[in-house]
Amino acid sequence: MELPHIGQNCMVCNRNDYLPFKCSHCDKIVCIDHRTNHGSACPLATGNFRSETVTDNLESLKKRCDYCRKITLKLELVECSLCGLHLCLYHRHQVQHDCKQLRLDRETRQSETEDRHRRQQDALANLRDSLKLKCDKKIECVSSQTEKPETVDPKKQALARRVAVMKLKGTARGPPNILDQDKLYFLARFVHQSTSAISNEKKNDSKVAFFCIPKHTVGRMIDWVATELDIANKNHIDGCDELVFQHADSRLELDNRSSFQKYLDNGSLASGDQLLITYKCPSLGPP
Repeated sequence: MELPHIGQNCMVCNRNDYLPFKCSHCDKIVCIDHRTNHGSACPLATGNFRSETVTDNLESLKKRCDYCRKITLKLELVECSLCGLHLCLYHRHQVQHDCKQLRLDRETRQSETEDRHRRQQDALANLRDSLKLKCDKKIECVSSQTEKPETVDPKKQALARRVAVMKLKGTARGPPNILDQDKLYFLARFVHQSTSAISNEKKNDSKVAFFCIPKHTVGRMIDWVATELDIANKNHIDGCDELVFQHADSRLELDNRSSFQKYLDNGSLASGDQLLITYKCPSLGPP
């Protein structure tokens, strides 16, 4: 054989092999033909394996589910973190295997919630009783004192009127060619009376902000407001219901033939007031 110094001889057939194999179990140098079968002394020999041993090993890897008693591999079993049972994949969740610890925790939480609600209700009842007692004492104290009439602060009243005028300036409309320093601002709101003979479908919330000057008559501004709100106006026809202005607070009925200067002079009307435009009825006459 050429190059006898290269390679090694097989310990079974004594053949020189350039790529020999060394068994990791018995340390024998063998060729490729005897790699898997090179003597009974090797642990890899077929005669050293018994089927009983393999069966025993397989049985040792199996275990029953603690809930359904189904036989399965140990690797497929899952341990419950609450009750500690070893369960199959189907019954691994606490709800599926009716976990006792989960039910106990749920009952404990429910009882704690009920106790907390009961304590809150008791505290609320005690607070209600204490507030009622304080209120009764305050009422007794107030009733024992002499009642004083309420006084309106003139400064606050003037400030409220200025604020009302400022709000009306943004949306007010009126006759043309009037200087800003001469304007009087009012909010007119239509109130339809059921006793009126004129049928009108306007709602009670129909309103418009308008401005005028003191020399304008009340009747002129009623005609203008009626046109803006699309109200049936028959003041020029005798025998028909007459549209009038009423002060929203004092219910003072303004005369259509008088000017606004008359009511400004006697203090019954001021810029920023709210006026009601309605049909004149016997029950709504001037006081």
